[in-house]
Amino acid sequence: MADTEEKDDEKAGDDEMGTYTPSQIDIDAIASAKSLGDAMRLLAPQLEGLPRRSRGKYGKRKHLTPEEKAELTRRRNRENARSTRMRRKMYIKHLQQVAETLKERHDELNSKMAAPPPDGYTRRRDAVRRFLELRGARCLDPSSWREVLGDGFVLTLPPTPYRAYPDEELRQPSVRTVAGLDALLADVASLNAALDAASAGRAEANARRGLDKKRKRASPPRGPAGLAYEVDPGSIVHVGDVYMCAYACTVSVEDPAGLVSATHAGMAKCTFAPDHTLAAVHLRFDAATVHATLRDLESAPAPPPS
Repeated sequence: MADTEEKDDEKAGDDEMGTYTPSQIDIDAIASAKSLGDAMRLLAPQLEGLPRRSRGKYGKRKHLTPEEKAELTRRRNRENARSTRMRRKMYIKHLQQVAETLKERHDELNSKMAAPPPDGYTRRRDAVRRFLELRGARCLDPSSWREVLGDGFVLTLPPTPYRAYPDEELRQPSVRTVAGLDALLADVASLNAALDAASAGRAEANARRGLDKKRKRASPPRGPAGLAYEVDPGSIVHVGDVYMCAYACTVSVEDPAGLVSATHAGMAKCTFAPDHTLAAVHLRFDAATVHATLRDLESAPAPPPS
């Protein structure tokens, strides 16, 4: 008989609860609930609509016979048990739905993270990496630059008083605008000249310190000044047509005593053409720090012998 009553209760509970799909469960609201009671009301909102036994439903007991009181007690116990079973069943059902919803979200996030990035996304990152490589290699080959630059390419950067640039590039007091491939090549040539000057200054410093007494002249570096950009992977933000990252730029000279280097930090913001080539690159760095970096490179003491 108890099993029959429980089945009838489940059927009645389903009719009273109606349908409630996992998509209707507001996981975020449940997670931010201030109390367990608030969370359960959000989890099973149908509980608010379930009928409750009002006090005095069965009238005054003092006028009932002992048999009637016993029967009333049995009826009340049956109703309490029925209500408890319904509520327990409802909680379990909704907890199962919440678990299924969370699992679906987890699986969806895992699939997105496991999926390879779109081809355009990869090509854009490669274009930024190649741009920094060419700039670090002091490249003056137009064909190499055309592979990564789109038509109408624009480079913006702070004014660089430590190296030459045309006055017309200073369109704003604090921004240089280098427009087009020819202007970019001229900017790279200017950068190369500044690095070569730092290298020559290093040689003169060596001579002043008497590091080449046998030759009685400035000892030239073993090679041209090196330039390398290293992107911080944790700083990369790539959303749609915009790519941003932090980088460290290291200038180094290998003189007779060993490698001498100095580093400064900067930020890059890049946008892209429809074919995933670079439409614009905005470099942001402290020009005064870069100037000091070059000066340090000239005057830094030679490294101890290894």
